Amino acid sequence: MFYIFLRRALATLFFSLTLSSLAFAQGFTYNTTLYGQRLYSNNRGSGCWGYSDTVVVNGVPRIRELAFFGCFNGTSIVDITTPTLRELAFIPTQSTNPTSSGNGWREIRTSGHYAYITTEASGGGLQIVDLLPDPTNPDSVRLVSKFNTGGSNNNQHNLGTSAGYAWEADHYIYLCGGQVTVGFGNSGGMAIYDVSNPTSPVLMSRYATRYVHDVYVKNDTAYLANINDGFVDIVDVSNKSNPVRIRTFTYPAPTTGDAGTHNVWVTDDSKFIFTTDEVAPSGQNILRVHDARDYNNIIVNAATYKSPVGSQSAVVHNAYVRGKHIIMSYYTQGVKIVDISEPLDPVEVGAYNTYGSTTASGYNGCWGVFPFYPSGKIIASDINGVGNSTGKLSVIEFNNARAGTVRGIVKDAVTEQVIAGAQIRAIDYYNKTRVSNSEGFYRIRTVQGENKRFVVSASGYRTDTLRINVPENGDSITIDVNLQPNTSDAPNPQRPQGFALHQNYPNPFNPTTIISYQLESPSVVKLELFDVMGRKLATLIDARQSVGAHQYTLNATQFALSSGTYFYRLTANGFTDTKRMMLLK
Repeated sequence: MFYIFLRRALATLFFSLTLSSLAFAQGFTYNTTLYGQRLYSNNRGSGCWGYSDTVVVNGVPRIRELAFFGCFNGTSIVDITTPTLRELAFIPTQSTNPTSSGNGWREIRTSGHYAYITTEASGGGLQIVDLLPDPTNPDSVRLVSKFNTGGSNNNQHNLGTSAGYAWEADHYIYLCGGQVTVGFGNSGGMAIYDVSNPTSPVLMSRYATRYVHDVYVKNDTAYLANINDGFVDIVDVSNKSNPVRIRTFTYPAPTTGDAGTHNVWVTDDSKFIFTTDEVAPSGQNILRVHDARDYNNIIVNAATYKSPVGSQSAVVHNAYVRGKHIIMSYYTQGVKIVDISEPLDPVEVGAYNTYGSTTASGYNGCWGVFPFYPSGKIIASDINGVGNSTGKLSVIEFNNARAGTVRGIVKDAVTEQVIAGAQIRAIDYYNKTRVSNSEGFYRIRTVQGENKRFVVSASGYRTDTLRINVPENGDSITIDVNLQPNTSDAPNPQRPQGFALHQNYPNPFNPTTIISYQLESPSVVKLELFDVMGRKLATLIDARQSVGAHQYTLNATQFALSSGTYFYRLTANGFTDTKRMMLLK
């Protein structure tokens, strides 16, 4: 971990803060870039999914990445390996009523080299597409079967596989919604099919306790989003012929009325469950985090996330976990990317506004995302653009930003007693606030970046504004804050006279050493590290700091330093000094 030890000695001038400070927040598009985009005029979009394989072209193998874009008239299959986004095939709807509204709901999943396409349109069935290319045409994909899942309408809303998002062969698919369990309790429950023969699914069993809007299966456990009831059913599917419910949890919306769970996903270790509420009182369509570390006592609503910008009535739709991030489609907010390395303290670290508006709400814009390509690409499907019925497939790239942590102790600058209840506010992260505990300790996670503003305040003290370079990759910095009492107008007798850079201690060192220095006045400080040839290896500090004594702990392991002589240089308010140190391993 990267630690900076920094003591604030005097308060800096604090300026008035209003809602206009949100202009400095991250906004609607950051830490992401557009890779490619494809429009579908007069053909509004719905769900999307992805697939990757290796094909041989002219005797040379190459990775192929495909995107599936569900839209009203069918499913577009697009090669997104390059930014040109070439459509390889369009699989038209096979509904008995191609103009019915049910065509507006289409979802896709893969198992092996087959894609399975669902629709709520009557008679649409389950379309099965072979993605294995013809040896003579590496771009070929083809519809090979339409499967009847039962009921007079032969339709279904969604599906999952035991492999989750993987394209490795997994011999079971889980269909839900529509009429997949008609005649067996709730007609829109879950039905399990064996797809050992991929084009001829074999029914294994039905689970029809409640309507199921979405399903995620991991380690023979199915997590079912029961949108109409506000429930999540957890079902043991180790025996495909006899699914058994093992847990159910429900939750009311924070205001009045019940929330409706649209989709559900879990962390890689299955200890935290995420749900998205597409149906809820206005302004409460949020991502919810449920603590399942004790499976016998799941803590519901242990944490929540809501988009902090734009219309507060924006609706979250689908969310998928990829490592330490959860990537979600947020309708008119576009794509949202949240750091969940600490699941109970989710921090938004990326966004891409696919929709185009910054104030709209409702069920337009980004319907689905798929973030599991080996290349790291993320695809997003939009129902339509602002004021039209044009569907949109967007391919974006994310820089894998992580939340950083700022922590430290808040003290009285005169008595050096700790201050409990001090408020630490991350202005550039939507005014996120934390409060120091009885020992004066605070800890706040926020998005990485340079010159981020933090305001520290406490009753009876002058407010202090810090500008901090929040570290990358989930690292931490330690900032101790000394607040001046409101009644303290006398000069601080501890005020240092002049600027100084001290010799590091210990020296020689292995692997850590402390670099100390003092500032006579508030200054923009730069502390840099050089090798014996004068080549700069790193900028250790580049931030505005207050008057007083400061120190930085250098860890040679962090910078992969080998034994030898190094130099460190301090620059502040016209003052420059350089000293030598030695690393012995």
